[in-house]
Amino acid sequence: MPVSNHHRHAHAQPRHHAGHHARHHAGGPGGLSAVRQVLLRKPSGRHSHSAKGADVGALGAGVVAVSLSIGLVGAPAAMAVTGSLAGTSAPSAPTDRTAGPVTAPADAVWTLPDTDVLQVVMPPAPPLTTAAIKQYAASLVGSGQFGCLDRLWSRESHWDPAARNVSSGAFGIPQSLPGSKMATAGADWQTNPLTQVRWGISYIRSAYGTPCAAWAHSQAAGWY
Repeated sequence: MPVSNHHRHAHAQPRHHAGHHARHHAGGPGGLSAVRQVLLRKPSGRHSHSAKGADVGALGAGVVAVSLSIGLVGAPAAMAVTGSLAGTSAPSAPTDRTAGPVTAPADAVWTLPDTDVLQVVMPPAPPLTTAAIKQYAASLVGSGQFGCLDRLWSRESHWDPAARNVSSGAFGIPQSLPGSKMATAGADWQTNPLTQVRWGISYIRSAYGTPCAAWAHSQAAGWY
């Protein structure tokens, strides 16, 4: 049945409006092409009504395709905007945490005040008493021989570590001749009475065997 011009314009107006909407919002060439084909197609003959129905269906499919295209193409941009508005940010580049040389601030550097080096000087030991020297000698020869030793050295030097025989040059408690022989007992032979005692007892043992034998020789000869 022939369709009046009024009826054709009633269908053509929505088609023109849909095409304008599709061209305005299409995001890809596929959607625009489908809409453009629907708009340019003209009805003819008695099948125009059915053709218009097919055109409307094609137009709907084109609009759907355009909408999908817009959604797919615009999704990344929308996501980017959403992320920016939400306050998210791209991960920052790793910072270089390699430790470098550390320099102390000027006010943190300080020096010790100048101080005099303390020198500890020990006072010289008090000289040994004669009793202390005899006690040391008795520890070396024993009580059985000390009586003879005491009489021998009391006659020779009176147990004086600085005693010197002017005529012979004998020196010290045992009256070593010369006095330098006592260096074999210690470098301090001139001042240390204990060093002199050690040397004198060693000499008596090597020459007479015991202090009592040395005392007997001294009584007979006047020297030992």
